Amino acid sequence: MPLKALDKVAKRTSRGIRLFLERYGYWLTILTLTAITVASLMPRGSTGDPSAVGVPDSFAHVLAYALVIFFPAATPSVPLRWPTAAVLAWGLAIECLQRLVGRNASLADIAANIAGVLVGILVGLLLRKLLLALSA
Repeated sequence: MPLKALDKVAKRTSRGIRLFLERYGYWLTILTLTAITVASLMPRGSTGDPSAVGVPDSFAHVLAYALVIFFPAATPSVPLRWPTAAVLAWGLAIECLQRLVGRNASLADIAANIAGVLVGILVGLLLRKLLLALSA
């Protein structure tokens, strides 16, 4: 009997998380992209620049891009081709635009963005698989 109750809780929780991702995942992705854009286009050392508070630049890139692609990757109804291409293109565009605000484009930053996207996809797909398995 306790296993059946636990199974019900797992299914209910899985459905709740899926519903949350369906409702808010798009907006969380947009919010995260906006934060990345603002932070990336601010002059170095200004408020919002992760290096101003001691966060290593490459780590900040990996974390930010993992977070932005995590929501589409974790949402079962979202195909990943277009969000992945859009996030990678957005990151490349931001790197090119940084020259306009006195910052430099960097191949290391682009590599960190790509690594972040890969990490976010991996973690998101693991959650997606878990959610689908629990709700089956």
